[in-house]
Amino acid sequence: MANIKDVANKAQVSTATVSYVINKKGKVSDKLISKVNQAIKELNYHPSRIARSLRKGKTMTIGLLMDDISNQFGAEFTRGLMSAARQKDYNVIISNLDRKGDEERDFLNQFLSQQVDGIIYSGYGTAEDKLLEIEQNGIPIIAVDKPLISNQISSVLIDNRQSVFTVVDYLVRLGHKQICYIAGFPDNPNTIIRAQAFLDCLVQHGFTNSDQSIIYGDYSLLHGYRTIIDLEDIKKYSAFFCADDMVAFGTMSA
Repeated sequence: MANIKDVANKAQVSTATVSYVINKKGKVSDKLISKVNQAIKELNYHPSRIARSLRKGKTMTIGLLMDDISNQFGAEFTRGLMSAARQKDYNVIISNLDRKGDEERDFLNQFLSQQVDGIIYSGYGTAEDKLLEIEQNGIPIIAVDKPLISNQISSVLIDNRQSVFTVVDYLVRLGHKQICYIAGFPDNPNTIIRAQAFLDCLVQHGFTNSDQSIIYGDYSLLHGYRTIIDLEDIKKYSAFFCADDMVAFGTMSA
């Protein structure tokens, strides 16, 4: 197996020049870049990530913890993250909770054992103390789409409450008075915020909570479909507000 010295010898340059070309650093002429890349190709040389990690003090890996990678949001987010990471020469280690919130701590410990450079978190919030411990030990964490109790961890969130108010206001202005909210997991932080916002908005419009319904389930096409099929008093409602696109697709297909 070829090494960096072999590449340098074939391209008739120094190992430092080969390193500059591989890492896209330093000032190297186009002619030398071309010679090094040609040598790499002919020798089928692949830089050792382990050696580079030791040299840089980084593993060039990011840990991604998702609650459910099978749903639309999880799949699209993961694909986008991997694409962006690849552009920066990072690898992504994906851990899927598969709706098992009690396994968060185990997955986070696995990330630590693999010495990830950072963690992107989109779990259930069942191991927030562990997240704080990791953050305090110098490993950066970003929570995505998951509101956390602590404000010490950076988060990227939508305004769940205002979004729900916008939708419900629109439905009420259209004349709907009996609205059913087909929600997601009852213990999901986003579900809790959205459900409360749903009820609060209805109260602001003069409706009582008892007049409305919230049906919990998951964020799947089947949940939307089964809710409509199994709903005995479906004619009671003039509008359905769905937790996400997949639930809405299931609702419309029933």
